[in-house]
Amino acid sequence: FTKNLSPDKLQLSAIKGSCEVNNIELDENVLMQLLELPVWMSLTRAYCNYASIKIQWMKLKTIPIFILLDEVIIEVCTCDDYRNTDDDHRAFSANQFNQDMGSYGFTQKVIDGITLSINSVMIQLTSQIFSASF
Repeated sequence: FTKNLSPDKLQLSAIKGSCEVNNIELDENVLMQLLELPVWMSLTRAYCNYASIKIQWMKLKTIPIFILLDEVIIEVCTCDDYRNTDDDHRAFSANQFNQDMGSYGFTQKVIDGITLSINSVMIQLTSQIFSASF
């Protein structure tokens, strides 16, 4: 999900079960696939100024993983020509997801319990005709 993340940028505390990072560039291609943007839109930039994750290792069965994103900035533009979509990759991912649904184990329970909190999201939409921010 990130482009410029390196181990030296992480403020990691394994005992506390926390990790913090500042100024991360998010991978636009991964986000476009995840968000399933229409082919006439392209995500040009995604940025987060602060991210934190807290994992209570000893209570992982009862207390969910908590992810905090402070400020997320997303820049989207309209495309003059439709962009290519990777339909084969999406079909494979959906098929793989359906195969994994046969069993519901500890890993699935932990992933389903993840809590994500985002303080603010700013979306900048630009086009040849107009520009909007919300």
